[in-house]
Amino acid sequence: MQLTIKEITRSTSFNDLPAWLSAREAAVLLDVSLWFVYQNIHQGNIPYRRVGPKIIQIPKEYFSPKHALAQVTV
Repeated sequence: MQLTIKEITRSTSFNDLPAWLSAREAAVLLDVSLWFVYQNIHQGNIPYRRVGPKIIQIPKEYFSPKHALAQVTV
């Protein structure tokens, strides 16, 4: 099932996410500003692919629970 940006919320399960998310969808999912997402993309903190001159996509795997646990430092 492919979700649209209006359907993606912070509580959307990982399995329901599309394979690639737009920067705007990522901002909604992470509950941060679009500017924050772009800043982290350009700093190399968020992986992405450029699909067009103005279209950036972020892989679904970036939002996996496994990835999130790896980012936590003890």
